[in-house]
Amino acid sequence: MTMLADRPTHEDASSDRCRSEPELPLEQIESEICTLAGQIAAATSRYLCLLAEFDERQGWMGWNVRSCPQWLSWRCGLDLRTAREHLRVARQLRALPLLQAAFGAGRLSYSKVRAISRVAVPENEAALVEGALHATAAQIDRLTRGMRTALEQPVPGQGPPTIAPPPSPSPPSATSLRAA
Repeated sequence: MTMLADRPTHEDASSDRCRSEPELPLEQIESEICTLAGQIAAATSRYLCLLAEFDERQGWMGWNVRSCPQWLSWRCGLDLRTAREHLRVARQLRALPLLQAAFGAGRLSYSKVRAISRVAVPENEAALVEGALHATAAQIDRLTRGMRTALEQPVPGQGPPTIAPPPSPSPPSATSLRAA
């Protein structure tokens, strides 16, 4: 089995590709950046799908390590904190098909998916995904942080709070996401 550093690099990934390209119009550079970001998101989605399956089937056990995050650290070069977070997100995505589909299509970044996976449940998943399509990662992070804070605040005389979808069928705007 090869390790991360042993894998061949893509033929286009030569050091020449990072040199300044003044002959390219900025619009073309911008387009390529956005295209690559979508491809990275889609590849990360696939990686997390495989990771969840690998963990569920305990593929890491045959390597004399104690956990999947330790295996990720050893085999993929991640620090343990990042490995645990990747595994947490991977597990959550299995229960959130809309989030997984948008991520797999390269429509949502890992930053947005990571934040949403902390608060999403099937009842609010569609609204969170729709909102994330129209907001920045920072806005989604603030929104989900606010939702987590609200969930941690018990209401006197009531059971534990739950996250419910918004009452209106229209998707939240970037402005309404900032309010959180």
